[in-house]
Amino acid sequence: QQGQTNLREPKPLNFDQRHTFVTSFDYHYGTGKDYNGPVWGGKQVLADAGFNLVFRAGSGTPYTRQSNITPTADQLTASRSVISGQLNGSRLPWQFRIDARFDKGFTFKSDSRDENRKIYSGQVYVQVLNLLNTRNVSSVYAATGSPDDDGYITSPGAQTAIQSQINPQSYIDLYEIAVKNLGNYSLPRRIRLGVMFNF
Repeated sequence: QQGQTNLREPKPLNFDQRHTFVTSFDYHYGTGKDYNGPVWGGKQVLADAGFNLVFRAGSGTPYTRQSNITPTADQLTASRSVISGQLNGSRLPWQFRIDARFDKGFTFKSDSRDENRKIYSGQVYVQVLNLLNTRNVSSVYAATGSPDDDGYITSPGAQTAIQSQINPQSYIDLYEIAVKNLGNYSLPRRIRLGVMFNF
């Protein structure tokens, strides 16, 4: 029914990402005699402190294009999609993200004055995911290839159905709100503050 000559042939799966690049950059100051950072008031203020950057880039995953416009945000309107090209024959755009982590380690000893007193360590960190707040596209509408518009409202075939609504303008407004799916984009910038304690 989709006009395919032979469906028993190799096809990429939805998670097939052909190219993935990950690069990490890390810089930390040492402590004691290995410290080479700034000294304020006789204190090594950045001892056991530093940051880490992770750069991630990857090609887009596949999706199946369709040749006709369907009302994806209106489940009450009967429609049927028709495949354009091959199954998973189209690709999403490349994705790029930078994650950063800034941390400061510390150590301290227990109050006991004997030689067996315990030494504790910990770390305070700030983690920033998607540092540049990059808006990566994770899904699109099959007919338009756009993450924000499925093409239905402006399509010629939808005008009769729209005008038959009780309030056509309200239908258009609500439909456009439903189509703006935030799930079609990757998560925005997130900042985490944490403390780790080792004993």
